[in-house]
Amino acid sequence: MVIIPNDPLVLFVQMSIIIVTGIALTLLTYFSGKAIAGSETEDEIPPGYSPEDAEAAPDPEAESVSDDA
Repeated sequence: MVIIPNDPLVLFVQMSIIIVTGIALTLLTYFSGKAIAGSETEDEIPPGYSPEDAEAAPDPEAESVSDDA
């Protein structure tokens, strides 16, 4: 059972809150997804690190595989 308020001002305020919240969540989801996707495609070295540091880092997966064999 849906109860619709008799006062148009109350109805307007309620619907405005729902619509503004929906639009805000849609925009937040879009821009956060765009930022995450953009950061995954960039091949940038974080501040304080050099490309040599990134290349010299050992692969933990490779070490555990060689230990098991």
